[in-house]
Amino acid sequence: MSEQMSGLADLEGDTVRDFARYWEAVFNEGDYRAIAGYYTLDARLIAAQAETVGGHPAIERFWQDATERAKAAGVQRTVQADEAGSDGELGYLRGTVVLARAEQATTVRYLTLWKREADGRWRIAVDFSSPSPQPA
Repeated sequence: MSEQMSGLADLEGDTVRDFARYWEAVFNEGDYRAIAGYYTLDARLIAAQAETVGGHPAIERFWQDATERAKAAGVQRTVQADEAGSDGELGYLRGTVVLARAEQATTVRYLTLWKREADGRWRIAVDFSSPSPQPA
């Protein structure tokens, strides 16, 4: 594994808001290694209309492809963290991501399940996302 493992100190207030801004910035910069650094080694990434991605190397490749495609298409990502919580060794973060290009935008809902690992840092164990329903 080429990247350094990152993680959050907690899943509360400012930490979560700062993480959302950071996650947005590194995606828009194309830094897929920084994104993948927040996942556990055995994490699972489940996205609509895609095969489940398992394990750190595959998650890094997923984000590399996603950031390269976004950059080529001129897509900018805005991340909103709506709710977070933890209890013991497990936690969650729920929110939305807006993918914008020119005057088009797509909103995606996400739910990440976090695990506190042996070093005390929180990392993503399961990452689930799906497109938000279109308004009626």
